[in-house]
Amino acid sequence: MKITVGNLNNRGLLLLFILFIIIPLSSTLYHASVINPVEIISNYPFYLNGNLVPPGKYQVTTPVVDLSFEPVLNATSSSRIYLMGVYINGTLINQSSFTFYTDLIGPTIVEPDYIQQYYVNVSSIVPAPISSGWYNKSEKITIPSNYYYQKGLTRYVLLESLVNRTIENSFVVNSPLNVVFLYKVEYYVNLTEPVFGYINGKYSLIQPNWYDFHTNITIPRYIYINNLTRLYTYGNFIGQISLSKPLIINDTQVTQYFIKVVKPISALVNGKNETLSSGWYNQSDKIYIPNVIPLINDYRIQIIGNVTGYNEIQSPLIIDDKEVLQYLITFPFKVTVKLSNGTVSSASIFWVDNGTDVNVPVQYYYFNNVSRALVFNQTFDKPNFNVLNYTKQYLIQVSLPIPAYINGENQTLTTGWYNKSLNIFIYKVYYITNNERIYMIKINTYNISDLNSPVNINDYYILEYMINITAYYGNTNTIIYNVKLWEPSNSTFQIPSVYEFDGTIFEISPKNSTTLYVIKPISEDVVYNPINQSVQINVITNNPDLLIAIILIVAVSIATILFIQRLKNNTTSK
Repeated sequence: MKITVGNLNNRGLLLLFILFIIIPLSSTLYHASVINPVEIISNYPFYLNGNLVPPGKYQVTTPVVDLSFEPVLNATSSSRIYLMGVYINGTLINQSSFTFYTDLIGPTIVEPDYIQQYYVNVSSIVPAPISSGWYNKSEKITIPSNYYYQKGLTRYVLLESLVNRTIENSFVVNSPLNVVFLYKVEYYVNLTEPVFGYINGKYSLIQPNWYDFHTNITIPRYIYINNLTRLYTYGNFIGQISLSKPLIINDTQVTQYFIKVVKPISALVNGKNETLSSGWYNQSDKIYIPNVIPLINDYRIQIIGNVTGYNEIQSPLIIDDKEVLQYLITFPFKVTVKLSNGTVSSASIFWVDNGTDVNVPVQYYYFNNVSRALVFNQTFDKPNFNVLNYTKQYLIQVSLPIPAYINGENQTLTTGWYNKSLNIFIYKVYYITNNERIYMIKINTYNISDLNSPVNINDYYILEYMINITAYYGNTNTIIYNVKLWEPSNSTFQIPSVYEFDGTIFEISPKNSTTLYVIKPISEDVVYNPINQSVQINVITNNPDLLIAIILIVAVSIATILFIQRLKNNTTSK
């Protein structure tokens, strides 16, 4: 129908006025004056636009909103209410004053976070594990049981902590408190090497350590283990002392054995030529009576008894003369062995009496802190020509244990020692089950071929579960959507409460929580029903005039929007 001025009635004129005058004007005014509300919720007074207002809930719609919260309220010497920060739309901001321009921000909720605090007064002769200050109400404080304060070679070891005169190792701050720390004094005794002596009358190994004030330390010149063995001590401290300050002991203590020589003989004692006679000799003193007969293939004959050959004093000895066939045991590095005669020793070279077996038990030898040798159990009864059955191992350090394919088997790779030439493949994704997997986020290497050096693996992975959501149309078998995806453990997954399918808007039924907490694999069937819009349609269709007006308004609005968009595009292209 063609519209002319001549055939317009009052209704038509009103419609044109609304379309071309009222609607554009109201739209312009709306966009020029949008003010989003600022809602303030406070249990304590605060300043709003410069005015102190009482506690409460406020909704402010002025163009500019100035807020200020007192940092401290109701303060005394032992109690106060302290502003921890201010929540702006759920995010804690560490400041107390704010200015909001409501036409530049969306709706805003402001909540100050105040907390009750009490003053804890700490008394201590030295710096304590906690200090005097303000503590939050209900805050739990635990005093470390092994706390000490060290000043040089003197330290103060915590004995007791008194909280309001009661012994406590931990306490909760629910009121002002007085905390007193009591200590015992210890002094450091430094020794160039550990020596045996007496501590408070008890025979002990005296080592570099902390000792209590007034500890009685005694180091005699001689300590007799038995008639043939004694400890001989020499150095800067021989005697007894009651400890009252740090102490440095530069003593050397050696084990001495009594050597009975049936007949004095000439010998080299520690490289010095002298006549060997009965007496006390230091452990590891070397005595040589030259009468050794070398043989081929690492054998020799040693004449002992009048002690021929090299002898390192390790026990009391009666020197007599006998001939012994010996064989040589050598190792590529220092090894602890047990002889069949019961002797245990650590070295890389051994001369062993013929007929005595040398057992090498399982042990480790460390070349350094990241490589070592695993020595297998083995026994020798003849020269070994430096042969030792062992395998080299390297330290693999893994920041997090992770599934891996190790020499053809699925295993968990952890920090530990691994044999040389090992092959390791680390999975980027490892499926524990069909619905549970480990997903590698970051790692510096996935493959180790023929292990020949230490390896440091920095890895980070997450545990993921399968999420399977199937949405049905009402009670039918029609599937609206099906979602299958992996989600990290302890994350959340949101099921849409409203969903558009085939041009129809659906909402979930029943309207329960649509948030899933991912702590295990999830398989959910959900039901959606169409949203009922019949009431709105009936209201409109029962009023023909209103229906025509709405149709015209929508048509003109769409035309106007398209025209403005085209104009903007032309302007941009120019």
